Amino acid sequence: MRLSRVLGRTKAELLDSLSESELVDQIAFDHLEPLPNDYWRTGLLAEVLTHVLGGSKKKLNPEQWMPGEHMKQMSEAQMKANVRRYQRS
Repeated sequence: MRLSRVLGRTKAELLDSLSESELVDQIAFDHLEPLPNDYWRTGLLAEVLTHVLGGSKKKLNPEQWMPGEHMKQMSEAQMKANVRRYQRS
């Protein structure tokens, strides 16, 4: 649970300290005002750095840096080629 990570507690500690109604309220609030997504923020940072350092003019796409189905295992040579490609674009 992101809430436990944000509050610096384990999931068990959080569940022990919240009543059922407080937990329901927090879940409802999270749907309206989600907690920060660390993967998305890191992806945004990586994307901005790629644009600033590489001079790219492409539209920002933080999701490409996030783990998921689109990710595949790359060899070291493929990783280096990708870095060089971003440096030129």
